[in-house]
Amino acid sequence: MFSDILFAPTSEAARNLRKGMVFVVGNTVIDSLKYMLKKLGRIRRGNYVVVAIHRQENVKNCKRLEKLVKIVRGLEMPVKLIAHPHFINGLKRCGLYRDIKADRMVDVIPVMPYGEFIRLVAGSKGILTDSGGLSEECCELGVLCLNFRRRTERPEAVSAGFAKMVIDMRVRDIRRMLSQRPSGVNPYGDGYSGRKIVAILEKLFHGF
Repeated sequence: MFSDILFAPTSEAARNLRKGMVFVVGNTVIDSLKYMLKKLGRIRRGNYVVVAIHRQENVKNCKRLEKLVKIVRGLEMPVKLIAHPHFINGLKRCGLYRDIKADRMVDVIPVMPYGEFIRLVAGSKGILTDSGGLSEECCELGVLCLNFRRRTERPEAVSAGFAKMVIDMRVRDIRRMLSQRPSGVNPYGDGYSGRKIVAILEKLFHGF
């Protein structure tokens, strides 16, 4: 560990830090998200699921991609599939891209700017993803994060009820989860992490 002053997003994360001064301030990503939501204004809820996959552990594993395609096609609701280059290349390499493109319930859409993506996720029933950061944003958006992984570095999102590990789950169970809206408390801060960090640093270095 190279730092003396450490800012942790949650109490659970702080417990992993053994040395230095540790302050629990939330995650600055929630600051950015809240700022973006103000700019976007009112967002209408839709009846679709977003799919955003990019991790090498998934896109280079044909068996996993087969499982993912089975889930996507078995959801029985509209799907907005983000065409991340690694994901699309993996589907093509494993011979699965045609099946996705041929499914009338699946809309393959290009990668988009952050604001547009947040609008899409915020209006969805849930997102099927292998992104770690999206678990945090879903906690603030009140959207279910279906995590296509076996482990996550965001266990707080799972404990709060906003994230579920679904890689080994049956499609019918995933459909059942999507029928309910998560209603926990966001464990990653109130959107003022940046201000808290500045205030702490000003207090620590007052007079320098």
